[in-house]
Amino acid sequence: MEDFTPGKGTMVFRRKAWMNSFTLYRSLVEYLITNTTFINTLSDVIDSAEADHFAKIIVSLYNTCGKALPLIKSMIFNEFSKVTAEGEGSLLRGNSMVSKVEGVYVRLVGSNYLKYAIGDILTRIATDASLNFEVDPRKAASSLSNDDSDMSLASSMSLSLYDQPSRMMVTDMGAFQETNRKQLVYYAQLLLDRITDPEVIAAMPRDIRAIAGYTAIAAHKHAPANVAPLVGGFIMLRYFTPAITCPEASNVLAADTAPTIRSKRNFVLLGKLLQNTSNNVLFGVKEDYMSSLNSFITGNKEKMLTYLTQVAADPLADASTPAWQDTDGGASVAKRSGLSTSTSSFSSSFSSSSSSPSHSPSPPSFPPTTTPGGPVPRANLIGHRGAPSPPPTSPVLEMPTPLHTATGILIGHRGQSAPTSPLVSSHSISASPSTTSLSSLASSSSDTIDIRSFDLQDLFELHRILDQSSDKLVQKMRGSPVTTDEILVILKDLGPSPKTKRTRKQPAAGEEEPVVSEPISGGVAEDMVQQLERARFLYQGPNDKEGKPVFYLIMNRIRVEFLDNVNPLVSHIFRVMDSAVNQGYNLVVDMSWASVSTELKRSVYTHLPKMARIFSRKYKKNVLGIYIVHPSAYTRAVVHFMRFFTSRKLKNKIYEVYNWKELTKTIDTDSIMLPESSKDYITKSYNVVKVNAKGKRQDRLVKFTSNSVLNIDPKTRRIQNEKRIEEIEEIACKHGSPDIFMRFKVTPDELAQKSKSLFGGSHADLEFRRYVCNNEQERDSILQDIFENAFKLNFVKARQEYRVVKVNQAGKHQERIFKLTCDSLLNLADTKIQSETSFAGIEGVTLDPHDADVLWMKLKAEPFRRKIICRGYAPQLFEVLSEAMLRYQQGNAYLERELNQDADELFGMKA
Repeated sequence: MEDFTPGKGTMVFRRKAWMNSFTLYRSLVEYLITNTTFINTLSDVIDSAEADHFAKIIVSLYNTCGKALPLIKSMIFNEFSKVTAEGEGSLLRGNSMVSKVEGVYVRLVGSNYLKYAIGDILTRIATDASLNFEVDPRKAASSLSNDDSDMSLASSMSLSLYDQPSRMMVTDMGAFQETNRKQLVYYAQLLLDRITDPEVIAAMPRDIRAIAGYTAIAAHKHAPANVAPLVGGFIMLRYFTPAITCPEASNVLAADTAPTIRSKRNFVLLGKLLQNTSNNVLFGVKEDYMSSLNSFITGNKEKMLTYLTQVAADPLADASTPAWQDTDGGASVAKRSGLSTSTSSFSSSFSSSSSSPSHSPSPPSFPPTTTPGGPVPRANLIGHRGAPSPPPTSPVLEMPTPLHTATGILIGHRGQSAPTSPLVSSHSISASPSTTSLSSLASSSSDTIDIRSFDLQDLFELHRILDQSSDKLVQKMRGSPVTTDEILVILKDLGPSPKTKRTRKQPAAGEEEPVVSEPISGGVAEDMVQQLERARFLYQGPNDKEGKPVFYLIMNRIRVEFLDNVNPLVSHIFRVMDSAVNQGYNLVVDMSWASVSTELKRSVYTHLPKMARIFSRKYKKNVLGIYIVHPSAYTRAVVHFMRFFTSRKLKNKIYEVYNWKELTKTIDTDSIMLPESSKDYITKSYNVVKVNAKGKRQDRLVKFTSNSVLNIDPKTRRIQNEKRIEEIEEIACKHGSPDIFMRFKVTPDELAQKSKSLFGGSHADLEFRRYVCNNEQERDSILQDIFENAFKLNFVKARQEYRVVKVNQAGKHQERIFKLTCDSLLNLADTKIQSETSFAGIEGVTLDPHDADVLWMKLKAEPFRRKIICRGYAPQLFEVLSEAMLRYQQGNAYLERELNQDADELFGMKA
């Protein structure tokens, strides 16, 4: 196998890397957690394109260990130590690593507080169609149209100055803009009064106030003239402003609250005004249309300065207790650094000061939810002191008297614990993320790090970033008291990361991003139109049993370039669906063999907000049901994909189908138009071409158990062979190539058996194997599965294969082998796969109370339980199945959260 010889651009992975990955990754994490100086240095050399990703990973690692706040404290003081060399203007810039880390952390621990503090006000703005804050004369006319109508973009654009919500003609544009300005001022004041209310300040998570305190302490020493702007740069710019400008991405709004185009613009204008108020910067020539709001900034200067002083002050500090002492489990970092921790020493830098309550308030009571005029939305009832609602169109509206309010329910850091008993029903699994409060920090120790609590994908990414930054690190840390020797030894033993970085092709110089417009006909992008038609990723099948249209979306046929060519894509969707969706219709989303790459997710959330404006409401309103066939962790991405084409009652219309035959409840069997390959679907397996020593090519499916690699013939559904992960000696692959070369450890017995085989064959087939994957992403997924399963061998010790007797509904006994894979249970007759059941499709397993050899299994797709006779090891099979199901569910929950977060962030940036 000449191609296996390493050469330029070749990555070589050796057995000791994945078999020792548990120990090596634990050593890596322990080194990082105990060396914040190293993190600070690493932050300086990381490629800017990796900064956001690195910030998420490092916060996740440190927060899992209860060390996030000490890290942020160290990074803040390190940032301020550079002020002499780089000047105050460089402090806490948006592209600095400490700013990115702060942003990630406050989103992690502060979302509940944002909902409590400003959620109801933002909900009112999002749902009140009459509100319009547009003060830019260039945009005022277009702001009259709203995307929450029954009309498509083409028809709504023809409204010109016709105001849809109020059904009034706007004749005086000057008066209209003045009304908008007053509404903007009113709601900005409402938000500012709420944020600065003493009860709301007292309810702020201590973690967030601590970061503000660190910033104030460091700023007083290194930049005393800029204490307030720097504290405001954190508390407003990193925390409140993102939530105000894009509340849907910050999870401040309820899931069924979808902001319109107009309300999104309203949020942006509110964020601009409040941020400038925090910075004490008046609007000038650059945004002259906002200059009429400068009086708001000057009028609230003292209020904002007082607020920033209160937030940065530690309410627990006194003469004997330094500020924020509890945030690192001992003497404060500020004291060890020679920085003053006295509240008064930095509060004097503000124009005014005020003490903050030293106790958290009890949950405030809500006001009545009705008025003499009828029901009023909760968002309309701002405060419990009878605050008035502004007339939305009054041309003489004045700025109201500032309100001091506090509504909502206090929500603390309540992390959900994992189940403590073996799983009986998969519905009982709880895998919700938890956050670390300050009370747990003092007891945290790097000596008790449990590497199993970290996400492996984060470790793979961290490994990759460290590996590619190692040369810069060595150079940067020359002369430093912190040596890189230990980390370099770990990286050498690990070798290259199983997760490689692939850059997406960038547009050529001068090339513009595709612009979404109405569907076009003619010879535009003819080649792409033909590709879309040939791909058959979206097509109409025969009607369902009620005579309603049925469309099929085949996810594994969608390519990134389809989404990057928006006009042909929209035209294709119109041609396939438009004539049939005037009535109720069904959509079958086939997830078989599908994976959602980073590039595909990014394309989806780049272009969907634009595409959503084109499709009329009938696409959303008339969908009867969305049937997701073979759902997986990627189901969340599909749900996010479809939310733009469905009504807000989306969740009630989604049905998960674990066996395609379940579709027969809605569609006749002969009318189900799924691809044949989907009907033979095997969960999380890789379609590859195996090339033997003579160059013969064979189609194979590669699937992983917890300790082995299965080679499956997709035609016969037989397991051709099985190789244990520990038998793989070496793996090689090249950048830009989807091929994987494997070298195996071969025993003398295997060589002798091969020689005696009737078919003979080359001994090289035993030692070497070459797989040709569909793309580099699948190649990397195989590498990651090898590392992941080798990693888990350290704590998954039970056997994964059991001989059982399966009893069918007719009472017939069938000898079978149950083989557990990473995500499913294989039902084998010798080496032939009779059936496969995803762990997600198992509703529960129970032991028979009367027969110790019997286990009962209930599948979600079946109304009855299956009887399994286990001859002496039913409890063991029960325990192994329960653990595997729980592990799978927790892994899925993590992936769904990641996909959901990616979707919210990407959509929030593009909206």
